Amino acid sequence: DGKTSVSFELSVDSPLLWDVDETHLYTLKIVLKVNGEVSDESETVFGIRKIEIDAQNGFRLNGRKMKLRGGCIHHDNALLGACAFPKAEERKIRILKDAGYNAIRTAHNPPSRALLEACDRIGMLVLNESFDMWRTPKNPLDYHLYFEKWWQFDLRSMVLRDRNHPSVYCWSIGNEVPEATGISNGAYWAKVQADYVRSLDPTRPVTMAIHGYTAPTPGKPQMVVDRRKMMEQRAKGIKPSFGLLKDGEEDVWGEQTREVAEVLDIVGYNYLCGRYAYDAKKFPGRVIQGTETHPFYTYDYWKATLENDHVIGDFIWTAYDNLGEAGAGRVIYDLDEPLNGLVGQYPWL
Repeated sequence: DGKTSVSFELSVDSPLLWDVDETHLYTLKIVLKVNGEVSDESETVFGIRKIEIDAQNGFRLNGRKMKLRGGCIHHDNALLGACAFPKAEERKIRILKDAGYNAIRTAHNPPSRALLEACDRIGMLVLNESFDMWRTPKNPLDYHLYFEKWWQFDLRSMVLRDRNHPSVYCWSIGNEVPEATGISNGAYWAKVQADYVRSLDPTRPVTMAIHGYTAPTPGKPQMVVDRRKMMEQRAKGIKPSFGLLKDGEEDVWGEQTREVAEVLDIVGYNYLCGRYAYDAKKFPGRVIQGTETHPFYTYDYWKATLENDHVIGDFIWTAYDNLGEAGAGRVIYDLDEPLNGLVGQYPWL
């Protein structure tokens, strides 16, 4: 009639390791007996693998150095809607695997169980993400209304549900939250969330995706990277700066995001590959992953990823069209077409 915590250790001799190429999985079966009768039982599928990450050697899986060829995906299955049909989730991951991806980012919320189970079986690493906003709203009725009351409960639910999946290599506590620039006590909220995640799972790194914006500063542009302008430049054949500083330019973004970045194990950069080499010198030891990069500049982002050991991977926005931004990955842009964010005109949407 009460609660009792029970812990025990099991040894696996000469385990077969889980890898993106060979997905060896184990099943742990637990049986609870009362007076010799089975009262309850459960099964947990898991994998055994080792992940190492640092700025000198990058990302290693079971001691093998590799770059994450990643893509961002949303929760929906296109015309099937938001339901996580297991066969649809598996089909999506198999398509991405066949296309050459070895990692996905669940933008911008935890994925379904069916999707993680598919990633375990197929061999797809997962950047598991929690929130798209904290206390500062992006829309009037979004999660900012509930963040302070529910962030701990929701983070706990995500980590405890998903921490046995070998495919999950990293936890993300946010995407493009304005607090990344330090406003609204951003450094504090980044630290309490990162520390809480580590208390639940000390085996995985913590990250968040930081946008190319700065907090309003008199006399300074607020957009370090303007995605709309990038599309216009692409249509005209002009290569953008990808956040690279001009000679003598003050590094407002680097200073504003410094405190938040310091509490992370991996710092996510959105559309900022121009900073990779620069920040290797400015922030020695910082590990970076390109958490969002545009597909029509794949070559530039991937080249920058390969050239910098402290950059462990690249996640294209998007790897798979979602209902909200169909056509984000289209290659040819018509200068006469209205540029409506990332959304393509008919027949894309």
